[in-house]
Amino acid sequence: MTTAEQDDEDRLVAYVSRALEMRERGEEPQLEELCREHPELIDRVAEVLGGAPRLAKLAVSAHEFDGLAGRLLEGRYRLDARLGAGSMGIVYRAFDTKLSRSVAVKVLRPELFGGRDAEQRFLREAEVLATLRHPNVVAVHDRGRTSDGVSYLVMELLSGQPLIALLTEHERVAETGGPAGFDDMSFVVASVNPEGQFEQTWMRQAVRWTADLARGLGEAHRLGILHRDVKPSNVFVGKDGRARLLDFGVASSSQHATLTAGNAALGTPGYMAPEVITEQAPASAATDVYGLGATLYHLLARRAPYLGTMTNIIASVQRRDPIPVGRLRPGLQRDLHAIVDKAMARNARERYATMGEFESDLRAFLNHQPVTARPLSGTTRLWRRAWRSPSAKALAGVMLLLGVGVLTRQWFQWTTLRRADTYWGAMAALPPGLTLERPDLRRITDTVELAELRRLLDTAVESAAEVLPARLIRAGFLLDQGQAIAAADDMKVIATRLPSSVSAALAAAYASAAARDGVGHAALQLSGLPEPADVHDKYLIGYHLLRARSKEADEAIVQSLTDADAGWLPAREMLASALSAKAGRLRNRDPEVAADCWSKALTIMVHVESVRGRRTASSAHLMAIVHLGQSRFAEAAQCLRDGVRLSDWSNGLLRNLSQAQRQSGDFDGAIATCKRGIELRPTFAEHYQNLAVVYAELGDLAQSRAAIHLAPIPDGVEGTRLRSELVGLNEYCIAIRLMAKGRWADAAAVADVAARELLAAGGADWAEYTMSVAIRDGDREALAMAWLRIWSENPRDWIATTNLADLSGVLSGREAGQLLAEGLRRLARSQAPSKAPLAPAPINFAK
Repeated sequence: MTTAEQDDEDRLVAYVSRALEMRERGEEPQLEELCREHPELIDRVAEVLGGAPRLAKLAVSAHEFDGLAGRLLEGRYRLDARLGAGSMGIVYRAFDTKLSRSVAVKVLRPELFGGRDAEQRFLREAEVLATLRHPNVVAVHDRGRTSDGVSYLVMELLSGQPLIALLTEHERVAETGGPAGFDDMSFVVASVNPEGQFEQTWMRQAVRWTADLARGLGEAHRLGILHRDVKPSNVFVGKDGRARLLDFGVASSSQHATLTAGNAALGTPGYMAPEVITEQAPASAATDVYGLGATLYHLLARRAPYLGTMTNIIASVQRRDPIPVGRLRPGLQRDLHAIVDKAMARNARERYATMGEFESDLRAFLNHQPVTARPLSGTTRLWRRAWRSPSAKALAGVMLLLGVGVLTRQWFQWTTLRRADTYWGAMAALPPGLTLERPDLRRITDTVELAELRRLLDTAVESAAEVLPARLIRAGFLLDQGQAIAAADDMKVIATRLPSSVSAALAAAYASAAARDGVGHAALQLSGLPEPADVHDKYLIGYHLLRARSKEADEAIVQSLTDADAGWLPAREMLASALSAKAGRLRNRDPEVAADCWSKALTIMVHVESVRGRRTASSAHLMAIVHLGQSRFAEAAQCLRDGVRLSDWSNGLLRNLSQAQRQSGDFDGAIATCKRGIELRPTFAEHYQNLAVVYAELGDLAQSRAAIHLAPIPDGVEGTRLRSELVGLNEYCIAIRLMAKGRWADAAAVADVAARELLAAGGADWAEYTMSVAIRDGDREALAMAWLRIWSENPRDWIATTNLADLSGVLSGREAGQLLAEGLRRLARSQAPSKAPLAPAPINFAK
């Protein structure tokens, strides 16, 4: 080959690579412009790309397609604006004049796009999509061909963002956003829809999108349809947050012969299954499984499985596996790594047999349940790589020599991973606040529950890689159960392994309590603890402050841990808990500070769960508390359901789940959760109270009152006060329900009882007492103002919003306007993206 011929080959590879990159972005390459400096290569580039030489005319005639804007197809579809171009045609925003709706119209002119074969593929896409109706696949409304030869396809007009665009932005955010950049979802929420349903982290969102696409592809496979070109640029994320699969232009069906461009396989090399490239094997369900697995790889790794020119990619697919996704995404959970490996297995028989199996593992991962995929060991990867290498025989000898060392290393790695799985399995199942609940709830009387909790704590301590926090939690638990000597032994171990003046003082306090057979935190004498020297000291002191349930504990922890080592996750989680508690304390007194604390707590917990790679019952509960504080009840309920799945006997999880379910409108779920809580803790009055409130919301007043009277109340002065509080709050809820039905006379009588009971309970300054008095007196304006105050503090609370709407007609005056304005500001702030633009200057209405 001459030097000139070699130069032409190099240019050809460069042009084809550039064209493929453009197609990957959803742009059809303009060949005349692309080969402007060497027009003699246009036909060769077109041929390599899989089209006929006539594709070169595309660049010359492209302006004719732009000229279609404004045209009325078949007297019905008006093409308004060009949205983009794909491998089969150009997509326009259009208007269906017959049904008066906006649609997307994809058009193809066979003389420009490959003649008869291209037209057959285009029409087949219409037929395929017409038979496939699924929420995760773009819907087709109509198809046709004009008298002058323009074939068209009418589809639903999607609103949102292409996945490839989100991926590109994610790569930029991950590179500039620091350690938390990888899991930043704010740009997705802001660019797609602030009101959409999204996961808290990019990793979980990537898995959910992939699971949704697997469900759509599973339905296509059930109908005998294979997509054959699954990749990020063929996915669109709608404003509802749901992923939809696009472009079935190269799909095959049991009713159609497979069409290809010449003898070439259709698809994008970087996402095509190895057997399709190396063996020219026919497409199968395993082909789409690989493509979807490669798409998930791209979402997690921030890059495609293979990079380079088309020639380099094809050669790489033939010879080697992609870089393990865990190496590109450090900290990726092993189960998710295993799912990607199985979906992208080189041998098609080792992949998921069906999309249903693939989706099942993805859903299991999202729900923190075991998956069927098993991770590949380093030895297995090395063996596979050597087996495909031309130098495999030479490497075999080296492998034998290194075998013992590699196996030994793998054994230690496997043992370490197994211990970590055991540790986190136990820690994840521990009830949140096990040793931090109210003192009267810490003592466990059920022998079965006591044995199970002790087993989990023992397992966590024995498999832990560090002394905190498992051993510290066990020490507190043992002290609460009256086993002070065993608790002192645990604290002694902590002081030995983390020597400091703080740990020594705590060990002495526990030993003193053991000598006196003390029970619970009150048995410890902790006054005058030394100043903390490091983050472990701060954690030890913070834990005991929380156990004391001091009103100043949260503030002290926030002050102490603000500058703590961000790399130690237990301290970060404790800081998030303290921030959440501080926000709850300041919610009414200083809403701005409270909102800032909740925001910081949420950011911390998203980071903690992302780095840890898993959710525990405690982290789920803490995330839910933050969501409840922000009035995001549906998100809170989902976190709490995750927590209950991990620790189904947790009193705190069930209590808060019933409240979140009620406030999100899931009354049946709330009733079931309350009953489960009563079964678990029949002496816990709040479960009865929550059940009574749900029945009141549903209008079943008899059941509501019965639930309150079943609540166990202790004897004595405090018991009498608590009874008045429960009855008063419940009668208030019933009065509100009667008022909503227009039964003001009945509501007034019930509100009178509520006011008297709440006053007896010491609630003269409670909002419920104020509103009960207003209902009793028929003072609708006072009642509306009270609802307005509640709504202005919590504008996302739909119950408060509904009640305010029913009474808003009687509002008047400057105070009402100020409260309404404040509520609207808080609502706007709660819905604004985290990277919102600078606020505009205030409008001067006085001009």
